[in-house]
Amino acid sequence: MRSRTASSGARWTSKFSALNGGKTYISVVPNGNKIINEAKKHVGSLYKFGAAGPSRFDCSGYTMYVYRKTIGVKLPHKANLQQKYGKAVSKSAKKPGDLIVSRNGSYGYHVAIYAGGGYMYDSPHTGARVTKRKMFGSNYVVRRLAA
Repeated sequence: MRSRTASSGARWTSKFSALNGGKTYISVVPNGNKIINEAKKHVGSLYKFGAAGPSRFDCSGYTMYVYRKTIGVKLPHKANLQQKYGKAVSKSAKKPGDLIVSRNGSYGYHVAIYAGGGYMYDSPHTGARVTKRKMFGSNYVVRRLAA
């Protein structure tokens, strides 16, 4: 059994390295991609006020469910409170998987998951379904919950 150090400084051991001529291969999916992949799975789910998945969601229930399932982050079931979680990121530095909080003044009234290219995944309102759509408005903050 060999012990190695990853570039992050974490140590891991492989009992299979001898089978591959001393080489061990690991497939790693970046957290942003994990979040987006999970968000995509729920496209088409119906909006329901107060719902938090797995088949129906309101906006904060959707983000709460996706982030908990993918990266283990427990968010509150309220858009305004979710804006206090994670690390603040400038709008120009947002990446797929970041939390988008739409605001009225400083009050967060809607949350979504940034999909990249000016699009987001969200559960918008009664009668609608989870969808990927163009971002709207300019009064929003970006929070990074995953490394």
